[in-house]
Amino acid sequence: MIARLGAQYRPEMSFDDEVISVTIADDEGVHAVATFTSRVETTRRDQEALLTAKEREVFEDTLLGALCRQIHTRTMSARELVRHMDRAMRARQMMSSKMTLGIRWELINDLTKEQRDTLRLLEHDPSHLDPERLDALRRHFSAAVKQTRAADPSRSYRDILGSVLDYRQWRHFTLLLVDPDGEDTPLTRQRHAKLSTGEKAISLHMPLFAAAHAQFASGRPTCPHLIALDEAFAAIDAKGKPELLGLTVKFDLDLFLTGYELWVTHASVPAAAHYELLRVEHEHTVASLLILWDGRELHEGEEAVSRLRSLVPQE
Repeated sequence: MIARLGAQYRPEMSFDDEVISVTIADDEGVHAVATFTSRVETTRRDQEALLTAKEREVFEDTLLGALCRQIHTRTMSARELVRHMDRAMRARQMMSSKMTLGIRWELINDLTKEQRDTLRLLEHDPSHLDPERLDALRRHFSAAVKQTRAADPSRSYRDILGSVLDYRQWRHFTLLLVDPDGEDTPLTRQRHAKLSTGEKAISLHMPLFAAAHAQFASGRPTCPHLIALDEAFAAIDAKGKPELLGLTVKFDLDLFLTGYELWVTHASVPAAAHYELLRVEHEHTVASLLILWDGRELHEGEEAVSRLRSLVPQE
């Protein structure tokens, strides 16, 4: 509440016979909430009256110009991330049918021609647009702001701008089923239903792994590629788990997993260390046992510790 009021306003509470009284203090004294609200509303109306039509136009042009540059930057960054995901997914065959997946980030279908033309303008840096195109951007978003404000005058200007300029609502993700020849078609619900159980699991997990891989690729080479999965692959059958774990290896992901009876002793996993936990009821304790999979066989206890040390490079 304090953060929303601002540092110059200080809410205070007093208690009298189980009745809570709230007041607002500022440099002019202490006020009841109703009085404070009335003063704020009066101040807001006075400030709005000071903005002439020309001043408001300049204000909107400046604000929209800065925000449009941010939208352009974020749109280009998101597009590059999706391109990275698409390349990574297409390069990793993981279905027995030799099919793989791709992904696109494209404009939603129910946009008008004007909206599509405006959004295509944002694919260019606004500072490089000519006056005619900049004016088209200003007119489009100014009209959208006025229309949204007219629909609900009680909304704050910041809330209206956040709604009108939310670039995430203009596009959606489309998963693609890619055949061995590289031809792709949208992965619809009907096509997904015809996939095998393992292929269905992979089609759900692969985009998530690709997104993590693309995000990690934008960091420094020394950054860990660690993701945590709780109750990992709980609904996946015994045939699907090795494929999914192998997929995380292909995407260069390091996993931190929790699960019930979760074993990763598959040829697709080069190495994994985990603790087997056993609850001892009568002693109210939990015993742990380190188990190491080195890609070929299991090692337990001290043998696992020794083998693990040999696998980790020593500084």
